Amino acid sequence: MSIYTFEKTFFQRLDEIKLVLEDIEPSVQVKELWKQFLETSIEPAGYSAIWKISKAACEIHNIKYPCEVYGTVNETNYDLLTAIFTVESVHDEKIHLPSICEVPLEDLFPTVEQENSALNIDLTADCFDRYRFFSNFIYMPWDDSETDFQLSGKNLIPRIKLFFDLKNKSINKGLASHIRSMIAEAKYIQTVREDLENSFTESDDELDISKSETKNKARKLLGLHLRLNQIQHEMEILVNPDMRQIYQEVKFPYYQLEKSEKSKIFAVAKRGTLKEQCEIIEEMKKRIDSDTEIHWLSLHDAIASAPPNSKIYIPSGTHNLSFFDYFNGDVLLCGLSPLSLETFDDDNKNYTKLSAADSASMLFAVDGDLELQNLVIDCTLVKTGFLVKDGKLTIKNCVIYGTKESSITEGSVISGSSKVLIENCLIKNFATGIIINDTGKVNLRNCIIKDCNVGVHLLTDNSMVSIEKTSIVNCNEHGILKHSTLLQDTTNKALNLNDKTENGTFHIYLLGNENKFDCNLEANIMVTTNFAPETPFISEKTDSSMEQEDE
Repeated sequence: MSIYTFEKTFFQRLDEIKLVLEDIEPSVQVKELWKQFLETSIEPAGYSAIWKISKAACEIHNIKYPCEVYGTVNETNYDLLTAIFTVESVHDEKIHLPSICEVPLEDLFPTVEQENSALNIDLTADCFDRYRFFSNFIYMPWDDSETDFQLSGKNLIPRIKLFFDLKNKSINKGLASHIRSMIAEAKYIQTVREDLENSFTESDDELDISKSETKNKARKLLGLHLRLNQIQHEMEILVNPDMRQIYQEVKFPYYQLEKSEKSKIFAVAKRGTLKEQCEIIEEMKKRIDSDTEIHWLSLHDAIASAPPNSKIYIPSGTHNLSFFDYFNGDVLLCGLSPLSLETFDDDNKNYTKLSAADSASMLFAVDGDLELQNLVIDCTLVKTGFLVKDGKLTIKNCVIYGTKESSITEGSVISGSSKVLIENCLIKNFATGIIINDTGKVNLRNCIIKDCNVGVHLLTDNSMVSIEKTSIVNCNEHGILKHSTLLQDTTNKALNLNDKTENGTFHIYLLGNENKFDCNLEANIMVTTNFAPETPFISEKTDSSMEQEDE
């Protein structure tokens, strides 16, 4: 089932939006203009489409992400910019949805194949693409409340230009990752904030603050408002190219490094007694020569300034990352405290732990080569531990853990043609331990994946996992879940663990006889139909944001 995809230039995007927003007044009328445009341009009903449920909606309704639904549009509500959608098939039979749902238009992707050939589905898909681009990348969550804001050419052009600057990689990686993370977070905050505001009851509106539930709601809502305001003020600076250059030079000076700079050895500075500092030096001496030059920096500055082939040694204790970082290439992060799966103790504070300083979309984004050793990765405050966009990620002797309180948490998301080796590691407490997209390849050696909903999730025909001496246990659903177009119908198929030929067909390779599967459903390995093979899942429609269109 293929869907429409579009590649458009800066001027095409600008002309399309100007056509809708011509003679615009304050931003409160923006949605009204899109209603008028869509009402006169799209098919009102009777066409097939794929509904890609957004990440925030999956979390709110406790649905595993990603989730695609095939069905038919029966009616369009132009006032709400939604459609009445009849569900015909879900890619995962364990997900139960009402037979009829109200769906945001921006989440609908009309299919190329239609039963009614008289429909002008090409134009409908193109109009959805225009609205989706504007909604996802141009119109920001704070625009609704800015009554004096006008999205005219003066404001429109810089926003579209920012999108293309990010897409074409005209902004350095450090600042680009920061901008993407803020936009993704702002979109996520808006969805959660709206749902939280709608959840207040009449008694809540009377401000009975003595109720603990109401107090918690109010506290969370206030935090979301404050964070959104902070993102707004920063983005107003970054959308201006001149201000963005100054901001970049002040906040991201290390990203101006030349690629030819020689590799370096870094040690992360840690406050402590003289005895503790001597212990750190002794651990360093076990790993490098005594006459090696060492640069002592904070963890953030070491990551940002490390040239290719550099090594960063991190002492024991908890080290916070303020936001996820891209790497210049081939960097090693190594904890100085030994870590072994056989002796790992959750209560031991002597390990080297990396965690997010506050709630964010992800902890690490990798667009090159990165290796991690002897680290405890705390992902409880983020939705995704690692996003590997391209390159090679190696993780050895690490513990990576998150929380299953949300249905959308992911240990690692592998996309593009990335290659990942995970060896002697424990991955636990995620909705999904590892997601493999596109032509990504993951090799698991002597690992344990446990206490997840799904251990490993392969999203496309060409995504691959190789498993050797690895245990995937105590998962609520499947150890391995694979989406494939090779199935001729929508019937899920449980694979025989010993059938190497069939496993190879679906790029699931079980090496040796020491793998262990013990999950809570009847099928440890499940293959199911993928609805839209030509448009693989992405981590989130605003994830890595503004670069989605070319993914």
